[in-house]
Amino acid sequence: MSYPVESIRLREKGLAAARAGRVEAAEQLLGSAFDAGHAAAAGDLADIELQRGNRDEAIGWWQRGAESNDPACLFEVGYLDEARGDLTAAEGWYRRGVSVGGASCLLNLATILENRGARDEALELYERAWTAGMDKAAFNIGRILDDGGRGDLEAAALWYTRAADLGNAGAAFNLGFVRGDQGDREGMLTAWRRAAGLGHPKAAAALAEHHGRNGSPAQARYWSEFADGPGTFSFEFDALGGWGAAAAIHRQDLLNDALGDDYLHYDLKTRTLTAGDTGYGGLTVLGSFSNLDRSWLWSWANPHLDHSLPALERTAEIRKYGARNGIPELMAGRLDLSNFPNPKQAAATMVIAAATLLGGNGVKAVGINDGAGVTYLHVDDPRLPADEYEPLRMPRLIMTAAEVFPAADPRLIVEGLLTNYGPSRMQIGPNAMIGHLPEGHRLAVEFTDDGLINAISSEPAGREP
Repeated sequence: MSYPVESIRLREKGLAAARAGRVEAAEQLLGSAFDAGHAAAAGDLADIELQRGNRDEAIGWWQRGAESNDPACLFEVGYLDEARGDLTAAEGWYRRGVSVGGASCLLNLATILENRGARDEALELYERAWTAGMDKAAFNIGRILDDGGRGDLEAAALWYTRAADLGNAGAAFNLGFVRGDQGDREGMLTAWRRAAGLGHPKAAAALAEHHGRNGSPAQARYWSEFADGPGTFSFEFDALGGWGAAAAIHRQDLLNDALGDDYLHYDLKTRTLTAGDTGYGGLTVLGSFSNLDRSWLWSWANPHLDHSLPALERTAEIRKYGARNGIPELMAGRLDLSNFPNPKQAAATMVIAAATLLGGNGVKAVGINDGAGVTYLHVDDPRLPADEYEPLRMPRLIMTAAEVFPAADPRLIVEGLLTNYGPSRMQIGPNAMIGHLPEGHRLAVEFTDDGLINAISSEPAGREP
């Protein structure tokens, strides 16, 4: 929608005055902008009245904006009529909003039509709302196609997945039922774990019930405690952590030695970390731990951070990995760690393991808010010491990893370590795993019959006589 040039200038000045706290000047300028032909200024004035607690005055401005065909005001007036139960009037406002490009009106109009039985038109509007970026639209399409398990399950799964990919917890939860109806048990559990990580109130209970029925009491207990804050990591996170733990601990040791105890300064715009007089690049802010309520907050969920900052961009990789693999610790924006024996250590363990998905050198903790919390910074700079295979360190690294992730399969820990260093050949038997590493190194690990580590042999490359 185009507006007169003068009205645009007046509105921009009015919005700037509002941001500066000069409310009376903002009102005057925005009123002049509306009179000069900028319909959206009516919505801005409504916002000011709402902040003052003047709802009736705000409604008056929405009405004036709607009569001038402002899409946002048309939605607000339509919603007011819908809330009062006047669906005919609401439909009229929403249709008018859609006709002038009001994407927000699409979803509500589609819902009114669906409830009336106009399924085809509702689906067409939901698809337009999805194109406009609304995850709820994809959820509703999936729900219609699903039809309680009686419809087109493959198409429903596609739309539920699209919505879940945008963080819709209800879509992930319903996707679990669709996968179950399709006979895909693992797909069902992955979807429910994803829904639990996204905060769906029923997903954890569904997982607890499933594992209880299927003879997995430890997993049933974990999910039954999930909503109130578990005291252990999920089995899925333990598998991820165990796989990369030994190599991650090695990288962490190297990073700590390189940075030492120098004062650290970091810059979120340039993605740099400075230790003493030396600066390093590739900085990513993973999140923070609160010493006050013993919770973890991923940076992508922190409302006090500017999410456009370069140092926050790569955290999306962790979140997407968690969503694909149903790992709740990598999806939930805030995690209550207060029930862990050592909440701060749990946060550090979780972050170091998750950071392996980004590669790089490791994680550094920096105190914030006068000691009230700790923020964790991931560094990826090739000038820092490279993570090379060191045969004499391997036994300690494997045993430390097994202690940090006691629930992880020891074979997984060893296989992850060997894979990290790229063995030229790997031999896996019923009670042993042998890796022949580059430069002639050899690592052999024996296991007991119940899968525990029994012995480790790490042999350096033989020397020429």
